[in-house]
Amino acid sequence: MTSTPPNRPLSFTGVVAGLVLCFALQGLVAFGLGWKATKTESNYFSSLIRFQAAASGPAELTVVGSSITGRLPGREMGNPDVANLGTDGGSSADGLRLLCDGRMRTGKWVILETNTFLRVVLDPPSTMLDSVGGAAFRAGAGVPALGYSARPTGMLYGKLLNRKAGGGEVQVFPLAADAAPVAEAPVAGQEATRYAGLVDMIGQLQAKGCRVLLVEYPSEPMAPEVRAMTDRGVAYVTARTRVPFLDLARQIPRDRLTFTDTVHLSPGSARDVLESLRNFLVTQP
Repeated sequence: MTSTPPNRPLSFTGVVAGLVLCFALQGLVAFGLGWKATKTESNYFSSLIRFQAAASGPAELTVVGSSITGRLPGREMGNPDVANLGTDGGSSADGLRLLCDGRMRTGKWVILETNTFLRVVLDPPSTMLDSVGGAAFRAGAGVPALGYSARPTGMLYGKLLNRKAGGGEVQVFPLAADAAPVAEAPVAGQEATRYAGLVDMIGQLQAKGCRVLLVEYPSEPMAPEVRAMTDRGVAYVTARTRVPFLDLARQIPRDRLTFTDTVHLSPGSARDVLESLRNFLVTQP
């Protein structure tokens, strides 16, 4: 007795139809029901969600830094004029690399976070950058249902986290450019090499007509040795690029802000800080 051979074309068609149905349901949940993730269970995917949203084209403002910057509401949160290149666990150097090598396009302004200048000196480039521009990245940028923001586990995490985008009236804090800190000692060794790399990348952006601003965000106070290294970096970079520097940790009273932990701004305060920065940029000649 012989068995009936499987109908391979029909089986293949069924698999394809099943995948199409799964992706359609995934897209419906993400975009039809509003479950699209902006912060997931993974630093890797949280960063790539921002990068994928930022890759849609140049924005008026690009914010670059670590997860501290990542809290600012960008395109991934429905703010089309802001591209967020905050790299969880990374630094400003990571987003700058994407802008300088052409994987991301710049608009008028780029804001660089100085809080994690320590990582600029001590850490290698984030491995997350390897995924930017790859096949999966491009597919998700073109088909939202395939994007990192539509990952089922990420959407479920975001729903359980239930972190709102920030409600209530927007607070706009008056800001003014600060004098760069006075470094207690000159940069040297690896520190000098890494900060010189930042200066070079900033120069590349300036050559394209982009304007750059250094910002220290309100966050956890730094240890004395980290504070000294950060101040040396800000002094070195501003002296060689002539970019303005804003110390928001000094200018915005901490009791006017809320945080999700000791480091990261809450959604509402992140929105207020971003709007204050945008208001400041409008005043610049």
